[in-house]
Amino acid sequence: MNTASSVSRVLETAALDRIRALFDEQARRGEVRVPVWSYGLDEPDQVFVCRLSAADPAHSAAESECLDLISGIFAAAGLAEPDRDPRDDRPDPDRFAAIWLDPLLDGQGVAESGDYGFSRPGDEYCVCGAYTPEEKAAADRRIGISNFSPDAIAHARRLCRLLQLDAPMPILQHAVIDLAESLTLHRHALSCTVIPAPAESESQND
Repeated sequence: MNTASSVSRVLETAALDRIRALFDEQARRGEVRVPVWSYGLDEPDQVFVCRLSAADPAHSAAESECLDLISGIFAAAGLAEPDRDPRDDRPDPDRFAAIWLDPLLDGQGVAESGDYGFSRPGDEYCVCGAYTPEEKAAADRRIGISNFSPDAIAHARRLCRLLQLDAPMPILQHAVIDLAESLTLHRHALSCTVIPAPAESESQND
């Protein structure tokens, strides 16, 4: 049986691998390409093309913040390790939830569908890539201004909910990779454009 500790280690590894791959891509190509996050099956495939602030300490800062974020999500989901040292400087679960996860945990919740996507009750939950100006302003106030603040919050909420639902590991890994991408772009993207996703043969030749 998977323990919270073993699941956390797997997800942390997946997140760090993705962050490092993004900065490696930035160093190699001068830009990164990330598929636009969307849960709509009939929406066209698109790609974020971004330039990252790749100078030190951006790389290590992105990794450190993502690990803190995952730790906070586990604590807020009720999966913190029981032997956690109270002197640990990882995020306080209550403060963390107030910044990143409300209103997911406010009693209204988000109705999940069978494929672990989520429906959206009114304006209470910003879906990645689909949010109102009010949600964007609220996200900027919570975690800082960027093109990706609502997406980073939405992915944090989604991973928390998937952990609460005891989702299968492949789904959790996909969610944490999305979170790592959105957090990295939120903190470190200097520019961003959106283009149609290249054809498979074209992307293989890139």
